[in-house]
Amino acid sequence: MEILDRVLDFTALILASIALGFLLQAKSTPKMHLLRRGTLFLWLVVILEIVEDMVEIPLFGFAAAIDDEDALSLEIITLCQAGTALYYISKVKNEKALEFLNVSILCSIWLVMAYALEVILGLVFLE
Repeated sequence: MEILDRVLDFTALILASIALGFLLQAKSTPKMHLLRRGTLFLWLVVILEIVEDMVEIPLFGFAAAIDDEDALSLEIITLCQAGTALYYISKVKNEKALEFLNVSILCSIWLVMAYALEVILGLVFLE
C-alpha cells in the first residue's frame, strides 16, 4: 500500500508542476487558455488528493489516519494550498487583474515543494 501512496504522491507532484508551468507562462504572456490549463491541472491535483484520502482511510482505517497527525496535516495543507491557488486564479479571471496571479503562483510553488518533500521523504523512509 505504501507503493500506491508514493505513486499517487508522485502523480500529484507531476500535475502540480505542470499547473505551475502553465501559470508561469500565463504570467509572462497573459492568455486565458494558459490560465484554464493551469486551473484544470490544479483541479486534477485536488481530485487526486481526495481520491488518495478516500483510498487510504478504508484500507488503514480512520483511527490510523487520526493517529498520524503529520500525514493528516500535510494532506490538509496541500488541499488548502491548491484551493487558495484556485481561488486567486478565479479572481484573475473575474477581475482581469494579473496581480492576483502572483499569489496563485506562490501557492503553486509551495504545493510543488510540499509534494516533492512528501515524495523524497517517502522514498527515504520506505523500508
